[in-house]
Amino acid sequence: MKKAAIAGFILLLLGGIFFGIYSLLPDHDYGGVTNVEINAAMYADLSEDGTKIAINDSYEKIYCIDKNTGRMEYLVDQLQGPWDYFEDVLFDQEENLYAYLLEMDEDGAVTIRESIVKYSSSGKELGRIVCYDKERDGERLQQTDECVFGIHIKDGYVYYTIYTNGRLNLMRGKIGGESECLSTCSFHDSRNLRWCVESGEGGHITCWSNSDVGHVSEDGIYTSLYQFHYRIDSQEADNILPGQCLYENGVLYILNKDLANEIYAYDGENMKRLVDLKELYGLGDMTQEEYVDFCIDHMMYVMRYENGLLEIASASTLFFYDLATGEIETVEGHFSLPAKQWIVSVCKTVLPAVGALLAAAGLVLVIGSVMRWRVTIRSKLILTILPVVIIGFSVTTAAILKQVENNYYETIHEEYEAVSELAVKQLDPELIASIDGIEDIENGNLEKLKKQVDEIFFSSDLDWSEEMIVNIFSYDESGVNRILFGTENRDSFFDYIYFTTIDKLEPERVGNTDTYVTTSHTGIEQYIDVVTLIRDENGKIIAMLDLSGYLDRYARTLYEIKKDIVMKSILLVSCLALLIFLITMYINRKLRKTTEVIQEISNGDFSVRVERLSRDELGIIGQGVNNMAMQIEKMFEEKDDFALQVIEALVGTIDAKDKYTNGHSLRVAKYSREIAKRLGKSEEEQLDVYYAGLLHDIGKIGIPDHIINKTSRLDDDEYARIKTHPVIGNEILSKLSSLQYISMGAYGHHERYDGKGYPQGLKGEEIPEIARIIGVADAYDAMTSNRSYRNAMSQEKVRREIEKGKGTQFDARFAEIMLELDTLYEKEIYGHF
Repeated sequence: MKKAAIAGFILLLLGGIFFGIYSLLPDHDYGGVTNVEINAAMYADLSEDGTKIAINDSYEKIYCIDKNTGRMEYLVDQLQGPWDYFEDVLFDQEENLYAYLLEMDEDGAVTIRESIVKYSSSGKELGRIVCYDKERDGERLQQTDECVFGIHIKDGYVYYTIYTNGRLNLMRGKIGGESECLSTCSFHDSRNLRWCVESGEGGHITCWSNSDVGHVSEDGIYTSLYQFHYRIDSQEADNILPGQCLYENGVLYILNKDLANEIYAYDGENMKRLVDLKELYGLGDMTQEEYVDFCIDHMMYVMRYENGLLEIASASTLFFYDLATGEIETVEGHFSLPAKQWIVSVCKTVLPAVGALLAAAGLVLVIGSVMRWRVTIRSKLILTILPVVIIGFSVTTAAILKQVENNYYETIHEEYEAVSELAVKQLDPELIASIDGIEDIENGNLEKLKKQVDEIFFSSDLDWSEEMIVNIFSYDESGVNRILFGTENRDSFFDYIYFTTIDKLEPERVGNTDTYVTTSHTGIEQYIDVVTLIRDENGKIIAMLDLSGYLDRYARTLYEIKKDIVMKSILLVSCLALLIFLITMYINRKLRKTTEVIQEISNGDFSVRVERLSRDELGIIGQGVNNMAMQIEKMFEEKDDFALQVIEALVGTIDAKDKYTNGHSLRVAKYSREIAKRLGKSEEEQLDVYYAGLLHDIGKIGIPDHIINKTSRLDDDEYARIKTHPVIGNEILSKLSSLQYISMGAYGHHERYDGKGYPQGLKGEEIPEIARIIGVADAYDAMTSNRSYRNAMSQEKVRREIEKGKGTQFDARFAEIMLELDTLYEKEIYGHF
């Protein structure tokens, strides 16, 4: 393996390791590498000793901050558990953290479980109380966004309230255990609970949709503390839409839900504005519209009471109002990360990029090396064509998906536009214009509006509530619009929501109509909005109909559409990949057959041919290989014929030296070839054995004729001279590279199986196979031929000598085959007897 390939594999491995480490790191988003930014402090709490702050950021994360150092101590992320978002957070006396969490169904529309979870001072979960479980407790008869309110901790117990089906239950439980109901307070009107929190006077303070603020004691007795007379256009002192209320030391603190920009204090006689955003942020003069924009961006989400401090969470800033001195401490919502989390944050940023670069570099090196290796054409085609096809399809599919997404949302907008314009024509503008204050809950105007909306949107077979949210808002030129009707919470009225003024909506206008297409946001959700203006008989704008849908809800449907497109694209790419694979298989098979033929030709087999020639370039190559093989085969046949003639002439010269053994070499070659054939040798191997048999006595060229033809017994010197002919033959033949294998037959045909032969005294399998074959054939012909010193032996004696020599002089297998040949050639050999 080349160095480039090794380096490529190492880089790929390192890239994989980097991605593996990245996947194991906590999936936290800190808003920056070295610090954390609070986007919206929805809930917050200060520990009893004032050293730590718990912040619920945009319902998604809970940060525990050291107030003195401004450093984050730990993070609780909704991705770490089964829940969908966080609500309330608070500390107990030991600085353990408690959080109220919600789990939603897959559509994000129905709460299936509500829990209070306890975390240690290091952020580790210690247990939970399941306050509501849909499977355990069943569907709520009165559906609200959530049913758990008013969490507080006392003497190791968790106290909370559950509001459902017109009942407010005061509950007490311990983490990991069951809860008990301490008391129940029933309500039978159409009021909806907005807020419920522990009261410093014992029990809980409740805030209702009809602007009634009351106190529920621990034994379940309800007392109304104050009912504000909220009106849309009124400037009266108590014209407050209470969103959140606290009751401490006989004073009622109210967060005005109108713009969430003011906190009032009511002591039973006087209503005093305690805090407003202008004072908190030190604002100068600004227009009403500018102030409204500022309030929307910096609204106060929640307030708490802790040891004489009023804790206020306002967007990305926290305020601590000292009720005794009136001083305000400001804590901005950006904090430093601790070293461990800073390192994790840096790693989360760096590792994917470095891993991708390493993997890309490694892939380039590996592919480049592979392309230089002796790999098949199929591999090279797959490595080049398939990535191009996959990348091309990926880009095309991405473009299609983007166009489908645009068309999908455009179609939804068009449907919403048509429904909105049709609905406005059926609504009663006089009824809408008459709705002005809380009393419309009591006088039936809101009920009439609700009935109209139900008849328009929900009386048909199509359940629009499953597809869209229907809201009707009052219209104010300043841009503050109060809800008059809402399908998500039909009993909660006059909750503010902000739409910009009509002149700012102008770019979103649909043609020359009163319909505008826009997008709105909350802390955790995004909506598709179609706004249609509602005018009175004089053409004055009095309200707006807003049809909206959760983007996530439609995104799930779009996801299924995209998933279908992607699956079909994957199927198409797979079919193309299979087609490319089959084509490359066809090309590879053709090339492999041609390559195999070329390999066989290079190994000396010139009889092979490329079969099934196709009518393309591959067929031309195959035909060229066949023609080449035919020419080479013809050339070698002519060469072999010439070589055989030369060898036979040479052998004839050798045999002529001994007038008694004329034809000996030819017969030995014939017998040897037949033995090789019966051993299952190939044609080429049989030919080698034949040549070796012809040339086995070539060494006798170096022996004087008088010794070869001597009729009397040879003396020791003469016999020693005769025994050198195998050595001489080996020297002659080994100098010819093409006859080196044949030289073994000449060199070893007088070796004996028992090791008593010459010239080397080899034994058994040490003797080359070709020499053992020629040795038995040579001995057989010597016994069946007349020699100068004796006549040919009888068949009986020859067979007896061969049987006797099995395993001593001869290889037993070859001797057995020679006996079979003796029977075959009996008449030819012994016919002269």
